[in-house]
Amino acid sequence: MGMPNVVVVQRRLPHYRVSFFSQLRAELRNRGINLCLAYGEPTSAEKRKKDSGFLDWATPIPTRYLLGGRLCWLQHSSTMRDADLLVLTPENKILSNLPVQYFARHQKVALWGHGANLQGNPKSFRERFKRIVARKADWWFAYTALSLPLVSQTGFPLDRVSVVQNSVDTAGLAVLHAAITPKTQDYFLKKYGLHNGPIGALLVQCIPKRESIFF
Repeated sequence: MGMPNVVVVQRRLPHYRVSFFSQLRAELRNRGINLCLAYGEPTSAEKRKKDSGFLDWATPIPTRYLLGGRLCWLQHSSTMRDADLLVLTPENKILSNLPVQYFARHQKVALWGHGANLQGNPKSFRERFKRIVARKADWWFAYTALSLPLVSQTGFPLDRVSVVQNSVDTAGLAVLHAAITPKTQDYFLKKYGLHNGPIGALLVQCIPKRESIFF
């Protein structure tokens, strides 16, 4: 019998998730679990941010956007066939989640997110719909402890919720910070017209060349 197969489906893959998924894949493999990642394309507006990531072992999937990006369909049926567990992000716009959540028969389905739109109106139709759909899962991976009551308010049982403490790769940021020299700091201060002062952290991304500095 082969290793259990976990498939994570993301609407898009931003660069700040790349390290997380790489480390998650290695950790799960150490525990005898295979991780597959399937990701769609960003919207036209998101493409202009130029913040997309890439993983050579992940699977890009066809993506269709409707109504100016307000609705999305991810063609992930081929990636889910051999999955023992499917992990989806509960965005209202991802219509392709609904058939999986309501009609999957051979896979367990988990949702990974906040449990609500933190900027949304909790009384709106969108948020009421999100709370209903949020109950159609076998497990929930809540972003942080603040997400726990949001998931609970949907009526989902707390004994099937794990808090994952969502974060960027702080170890990678520490490496970048350690690599900065005083000469590099002076260069950036002059380049961007900054002056000595209470600057805690500065991250500058230049497209197509990316430059970072922390001081």
